[in-house]
Amino acid sequence: MNLTADFVEPWQFGKVRKLREGKTHCIFTYGVIIKMALSVAEELAAQGISSSVIAIPTLKPLDTESLTVVLQAYSSVSRIDECVPRALGLEIESLAHRKGYQGKVDTLALRYEFIHCYGSPKGILQANDLTERLIMEGFRHVSNDKTR
Repeated sequence: MNLTADFVEPWQFGKVRKLREGKTHCIFTYGVIIKMALSVAEELAAQGISSSVIAIPTLKPLDTESLTVVLQAYSSVSRIDECVPRALGLEIESLAHRKGYQGKVDTLALRYEFIHCYGSPKGILQANDLTERLIMEGFRHVSNDKTR
């Protein structure tokens, strides 16, 4: 996977980037968790759920204009990242509220608690229940009936 050439939109500093085109659901992500988000989107596609994957490279500046367009296009969005829920998740939820978004916003992130886990990034994600299987369980409510 070439993160600079193989996706729908090119990388630009401070701009969200569509990595995968979908129609029903949108997954926001960034950083090392992008590969997992793309795998989850593939699994959802196998179940008939068409999911876009949007990478958000920066919080400051946060591309609120593009994020607003994305929120208007989907009735449900999710955020998957390896950070605590109060970072990007809070920014997305705040923007959704300010823009009157009526859809569902899910946050799948590290637990907001101390977990005694040292080792590989994969091990830390597993200790926080951030595995593809558990994320797929969290997406059971997403269906193709919720398109806008």
